Amino acid sequence: MRVKNAPSLLDMASPKQFPHLKLGVNKIAIQEEKQNKYDKENQMLLNKIRVIVKGHGTLNNWNRWARKDLHAAARFKQQQEIELANQAMLKRLKNTKPVIQRKKQEEAFKKHKEFKEIMESGIKDYNSPRTTTNTKMTMRDDSGTPEEKSEPSETSEMKGKKQPSENSKKNRTADVPKLPAI
Repeated sequence: MRVKNAPSLLDMASPKQFPHLKLGVNKIAIQEEKQNKYDKENQMLLNKIRVIVKGHGTLNNWNRWARKDLHAAARFKQQQEIELANQAMLKRLKNTKPVIQRKKQEEAFKKHKEFKEIMESGIKDYNSPRTTTNTKMTMRDDSGTPEEKSEPSETSEMKGKKQPSENSKKNRTADVPKLPAI
Protein backbone atom coordinates (compact mmCIF):
# COMPACT_ATOMS: atom_id res chain seq x y z
CA MET A 1 0.00 0.00 0.00
CA ARG A 2 2.73 2.33 0.91
CA VAL A 3 4.47 1.72 -2.40
CA LYS A 4 1.29 2.48 -4.29
CA ASN A 5 0.65 5.64 -2.35
CA ALA A 6 4.27 6.85 -2.44
CA PRO A 7 4.60 10.35 -4.00
CA SER A 8 6.56 10.70 -7.28
CA LEU A 9 10.03 12.21 -7.11
CA LEU A 10 9.74 13.63 -10.64
CA ASP A 11 7.71 16.77 -11.19
CA MET A 12 5.62 16.06 -14.27
CA ALA A 13 3.51 19.25 -14.06
CA SER A 14 3.86 22.02 -16.68
CA PRO A 15 6.10 24.94 -15.72
CA LYS A 16 4.61 28.11 -14.35
CA GLN A 17 3.70 30.57 -17.09
CA PHE A 18 4.29 34.29 -16.72
CA PRO A 19 2.02 36.74 -18.53
CA HIS A 20 4.81 38.96 -19.95
CA LEU A 21 6.33 35.92 -21.68
CA LYS A 22 2.97 34.91 -23.15
CA LEU A 23 2.38 38.25 -24.86
CA GLY A 24 5.84 38.70 -26.48
CA VAL A 25 5.84 42.47 -26.03
CA ASN A 26 9.37 42.82 -27.39
CA LYS A 27 8.47 40.98 -30.63
CA ILE A 28 5.43 43.14 -31.08
CA ALA A 29 7.50 46.33 -30.66
CA ILE A 30 10.06 45.19 -33.27
CA GLN A 31 7.31 44.33 -35.77
CA GLU A 32 5.68 47.74 -35.23
CA GLU A 33 8.99 49.51 -35.93
CA LYS A 34 9.45 47.55 -39.18
CA GLN A 35 5.91 48.32 -40.24
CA ASN A 36 6.41 52.06 -39.57
CA LYS A 37 9.57 51.99 -41.72
CA TYR A 38 7.68 50.30 -44.57
CA ASP A 39 4.85 52.80 -44.27
CA LYS A 40 7.25 55.77 -44.55
CA GLU A 41 8.92 54.30 -47.67
CA ASN A 42 5.54 53.61 -49.26
CA GLN A 43 4.42 57.19 -48.53
CA MET A 44 7.56 58.61 -50.19
CA LEU A 45 7.00 56.48 -53.31
CA LEU A 46 3.36 57.53 -53.45
CA ASN A 47 4.33 61.20 -53.33
CA LYS A 48 6.80 60.71 -56.19
CA ILE A 49 4.15 58.99 -58.29
CA ARG A 50 1.70 61.90 -57.64
CA VAL A 51 4.29 64.41 -58.86
CA ILE A 52 4.86 62.38 -62.02
CA VAL A 53 1.12 62.08 -62.72
CA LYS A 54 0.48 65.82 -62.18
CA GLY A 55 3.46 66.77 -64.40
CA HIS A 56 3.43 67.32 -68.16
CA GLY A 57 5.16 64.05 -68.94
CA THR A 58 8.60 65.57 -69.64
CA LEU A 59 11.80 63.82 -68.86
CA ASN A 60 14.26 65.32 -66.46
CA ASN A 61 17.15 62.97 -67.18
CA TRP A 62 19.26 65.60 -68.97
CA ASN A 63 22.81 65.56 -67.73
CA ARG A 64 24.29 69.05 -67.83
CA TRP A 65 27.36 68.03 -65.90
CA ALA A 66 30.66 68.86 -67.54
CA ARG A 67 34.08 67.85 -66.40
CA LYS A 68 35.97 70.76 -64.93
CA ASP A 69 39.65 70.23 -65.57
CA LEU A 70 42.20 72.87 -64.75
CA HIS A 71 44.90 71.20 -66.87
CA ALA A 72 42.86 70.53 -70.03
CA ALA A 73 44.46 73.37 -72.01
CA ALA A 74 47.99 72.29 -71.08
CA ARG A 75 47.19 68.66 -71.89
CA PHE A 76 45.75 69.64 -75.30
CA LYS A 77 48.83 71.73 -76.10
CA GLN A 78 51.15 68.85 -75.10
CA GLN A 79 49.19 66.42 -77.30
CA GLN A 80 49.54 68.75 -80.29
CA GLU A 81 53.32 69.00 -79.73
CA ILE A 82 53.58 65.21 -79.64
CA GLU A 83 51.62 64.88 -82.88
CA LEU A 84 53.85 67.46 -84.61
CA ALA A 85 56.98 65.61 -83.44
CA ASN A 86 55.56 62.30 -84.69
CA GLN A 87 54.78 63.80 -88.11
CA ALA A 88 58.31 65.23 -88.38
CA MET A 89 59.81 61.83 -87.47
CA LEU A 90 57.61 60.09 -90.05
CA LYS A 91 58.80 62.54 -92.72
CA ARG A 92 62.47 61.89 -91.79
CA LEU A 93 61.95 58.11 -91.90
CA LYS A 94 60.36 58.30 -95.34
CA ASN A 95 63.26 60.37 -96.71
CA THR A 96 66.09 58.13 -95.42
CA LYS A 97 67.86 55.74 -97.76
CA PRO A 98 68.76 52.15 -96.88
CA VAL A 99 72.13 51.65 -95.16
CA ILE A 100 72.76 48.04 -96.20
CA GLN A 101 74.53 47.74 -99.55
CA ARG A 102 73.65 44.69 -101.64
CA LYS A 103 77.15 44.18 -103.10
CA LYS A 104 78.85 44.18 -99.70
CA GLN A 105 76.26 41.78 -98.38
CA GLU A 106 76.84 39.35 -101.28
CA GLU A 107 80.65 39.54 -100.82
CA ALA A 108 80.31 38.78 -97.12
CA PHE A 109 78.10 35.79 -97.94
CA LYS A 110 80.66 34.44 -100.45
CA LYS A 111 83.41 34.72 -97.82
CA HIS A 112 81.20 32.93 -95.37
CA LYS A 113 80.60 30.07 -97.82
CA GLU A 114 84.34 29.77 -98.51
CA PHE A 115 85.17 29.57 -94.81
CA LYS A 116 82.42 27.01 -94.32
CA GLU A 117 83.83 24.83 -97.13
CA ILE A 118 87.33 25.09 -95.66
CA MET A 119 86.02 24.08 -92.24
CA GLU A 120 84.06 21.14 -93.65
CA SER A 121 87.00 19.92 -95.73
CA GLY A 122 89.20 19.72 -92.62
CA ILE A 123 86.81 17.37 -90.79
CA LYS A 124 86.78 13.77 -91.95
CA ASP A 125 84.02 11.37 -91.05
CA TYR A 126 85.55 7.89 -91.16
CA ASN A 127 82.22 6.20 -90.47
CA SER A 128 80.50 7.95 -93.38
CA PRO A 129 78.47 5.65 -95.70
CA ARG A 130 79.84 7.55 -98.75
CA THR A 131 83.28 5.98 -98.45
CA THR A 132 84.00 2.51 -99.87
CA THR A 133 86.13 0.14 -97.85
CA ASN A 134 89.21 -1.92 -98.55
CA THR A 135 89.95 -4.80 -96.23
CA LYS A 136 93.37 -5.34 -94.67
CA MET A 137 94.74 -7.72 -92.15
CA THR A 138 95.69 -5.49 -89.25
CA MET A 139 94.78 -6.79 -85.80
CA ARG A 140 94.73 -10.16 -84.16
CA ASP A 141 91.83 -11.39 -82.09
CA ASP A 142 92.16 -13.34 -78.82
CA SER A 143 92.88 -16.62 -80.61
CA GLY A 144 95.93 -15.17 -82.33
CA THR A 145 94.55 -15.28 -85.85
CA PRO A 146 94.60 -12.12 -87.94
CA GLU A 147 91.33 -10.29 -88.30
CA GLU A 148 90.06 -8.33 -91.28
CA LYS A 149 89.70 -4.61 -90.70
CA SER A 150 88.05 -2.21 -93.11
CA GLU A 151 89.55 1.14 -94.05
CA PRO A 152 88.04 3.92 -96.08
CA SER A 153 89.40 4.21 -99.57
CA GLU A 154 89.48 7.19 -101.83
CA THR A 155 86.19 8.25 -103.32
CA SER A 156 85.52 10.95 -105.83
CA GLU A 157 85.15 13.41 -102.95
CA MET A 158 88.47 12.54 -101.35
CA LYS A 159 90.65 12.43 -104.47
CA GLY A 160 91.40 16.16 -104.44
CA LYS A 161 92.10 16.18 -100.69
CA LYS A 162 95.31 15.57 -98.83
CA GLN A 163 96.05 11.95 -97.91
CA PRO A 164 96.02 11.13 -94.18
CA SER A 165 99.39 10.67 -92.47
CA GLU A 166 100.72 7.37 -91.10
CA ASN A 167 99.77 8.40 -87.59
CA SER A 168 96.13 8.86 -88.53
CA LYS A 169 96.15 5.44 -90.31
CA LYS A 170 97.22 3.81 -87.06
CA ASN A 171 94.37 5.52 -85.25
CA ARG A 172 91.85 4.20 -87.80
CA THR A 173 93.00 0.66 -87.28
CA ALA A 174 92.46 1.05 -83.54
CA ASP A 175 88.79 1.99 -84.17
CA VAL A 176 89.24 5.46 -82.65
CA PRO A 177 88.83 8.12 -85.32
CA LYS A 178 91.17 11.03 -84.73
CA LEU A 179 89.90 14.30 -86.12
CA PRO A 180 92.46 16.88 -87.27
CA ALA A 181 92.80 20.05 -85.23
CA ILE A 182 91.04 23.06 -86.66
